[in-house]
Amino acid sequence: MLEIVFVAPCAAPVQVAWEYFSDYRNAVKYMHGMVSYTPTGSLEKGLGASFDGAMKIGPSTMNSTVETVTWEENSLAVYKSIQGVDLTTTYRFSKVDDEHSEVQVEMLFELPGGVAGRAMEKAIEPIVRANANNTRDNMTRVVGEYYASVRNPAQP
Repeated sequence: MLEIVFVAPCAAPVQVAWEYFSDYRNAVKYMHGMVSYTPTGSLEKGLGASFDGAMKIGPSTMNSTVETVTWEENSLAVYKSIQGVDLTTTYRFSKVDDEHSEVQVEMLFELPGGVAGRAMEKAIEPIVRANANNTRDNMTRVVGEYYASVRNPAQP
């Protein structure tokens, strides 16, 4: 198993960060390497919503279908793969103050056992960690930009 955990500080209230990250269309804007992320059914968010995603990890593209298995508004979202790469991603939202929040992201990759699985983990871990660091930085940036735009929309 490969576990990646990071915290993204956001210059926005927790409700705004939640709003941004719960919109599936934003995933390709912050998730480093994500090339597509689309709903597989009529639900676009919330418990039971599922998504097909494709992510570049090094020279390879990994495909997965994930389902939302936990959804607690402004607090917690958990996505579990139901096809493709065996992955569970957890987003925990917390208030820092009235204008700031943090999002803790935990990604658990279940890899094959044995020698092959250990070799795969050694090969992808540095790439996945680098992608996670870029994702953290992207999350911080895009939420701050989004909050600034909704607080002070550009005048036509």
